[in-house]
Amino acid sequence: MATPIKPVSNQILESLAQISTATACWTLYTMGIYNTYMKGLKPLEPRGTGNRLVGRAFTMRWIPYREDLDESGLGVVNGEAAFRRAIEMIEPGDMFVNDALGDLDSGTLGDILSARVKYRGGVAAIVDGAVRDGPYIREIGLPAFVKGVHPSAGVRTLWPIDFNVPIQCGGVAVIPGDIILADDEGVVVIPASHAERLSEIGIETEERELFIREKVEEGHSVFDAYPPTGPLLDEFEAWKKRR
Repeated sequence: MATPIKPVSNQILESLAQISTATACWTLYTMGIYNTYMKGLKPLEPRGTGNRLVGRAFTMRWIPYREDLDESGLGVVNGEAAFRRAIEMIEPGDMFVNDALGDLDSGTLGDILSARVKYRGGVAAIVDGAVRDGPYIREIGLPAFVKGVHPSAGVRTLWPIDFNVPIQCGGVAVIPGDIILADDEGVVVIPASHAERLSEIGIETEERELFIREKVEEGHSVFDAYPPTGPLLDEFEAWKKRR
């Protein structure tokens, strides 16, 4: 049996919030973790440049709806379906990550349950599928990253079956406790085991690229500035100290 991964600290989460999804995705690639970007998920409402969200993955798994599931009791305990039970277990700092099979024919999460996710401290909802009540979810203020919207309730085409288990979302494996980083470019999954190292490398990368952009805007050639070489390398070190 694999050794359990130590939960990622709040301090590391704060550091990761300084890193864009672009930086995280490429840096993880250089670390040998290739498939991390959730394909097709975009913010229900743009966050704005540099506004990132970070949290621990709390996962939810859906299956295709079948007409006998209402009576079967599958995924239901004491009269409560897995979806509502999951929401009542969300803790502050969690990202509510839903494998909704990419389904766009019904909305898994509406405004009322979104309000509950936010009240319990959920950072955002990540849905490989659609949500309903989009304007009201925006009004509530729970960030959501989705493939689409649909006015119908989720049980039209989907059935909530299990939570806090390994899932896929946007074509990426998500393990409970993984770190989710989201911004206007989308959503990246960070394995918990790689979070600390990524926070160290990523912040350095963000600083370097900010410096490079400044130099290019001043007229420097990309051959000199991207990456910094010669005198610009020394200037970069001095620039970091001033910051």
